[in-house]
Amino acid sequence: MIQAALKGDFEPFTVLQAILDRPFDDQPDAAHFARPPKPHEVVRATFCGT
Repeated sequence: MIQAALKGDFEPFTVLQAILDRPFDDQPDAAHFARPPKPHEVVRATFCGT
């Protein structure tokens, strides 16, 4: 999403925002957003700016 936005493409953000606008609705087309992260995507530490 960030990489796309840096290139001027805000569509991925717009899609996520639409999903988050209805957090309790059944959204089967957005099920991939509910999957757990892959091992290389797991955040193990954060910093104070997080």
